[in-house]
Amino acid sequence: MSTQFLHEDLIRSLTAYWNDSFSTTWPTAYPGMQDDFSNQQAWVELGIPWINDRQVRSTGLQFLDFALDVHCFSRRDDDLARMRVMIDEIRGTLTRQIIAVRDFDLSAQPAIGYAKLGEPEVRDFSRIERSVKRRPLNHSLVSYRGLAQLVD
Repeated sequence: MSTQFLHEDLIRSLTAYWNDSFSTTWPTAYPGMQDDFSNQQAWVELGIPWINDRQVRSTGLQFLDFALDVHCFSRRDDDLARMRVMIDEIRGTLTRQIIAVRDFDLSAQPAIGYAKLGEPEVRDFSRIERSVKRRPLNHSLVSYRGLAQLVD
């Protein structure tokens, strides 16, 4: 199986897990998706900024090292508690989860591997966002590092 397919399978599996597990009313922008959320009070954006192929020399095991970023946005004129609730929801959904990686081009059954997420790093990037109807936004990032490995 080629590495590129593994990358696509990992991305599709992470977004499918998010879609099934993140049960809130906030809309989500997925990797590669372009949508206008300027009318929303709050939303999240998933990103997978990098995926690296790794191999353990002593055992020959191959795995993928990756980052999963969840950007949280809410209107600055809104209550700051919304941002804290969003971050808590994300942490509850993703922290230390083991997620099945599936080949969606086949039947998506059984899992071809598993991805494990660690503890998040939360950063506040709140600033004035002029591009969204000139209304300031709160912006936080919940970032995870993970490892994915194929099942033998």
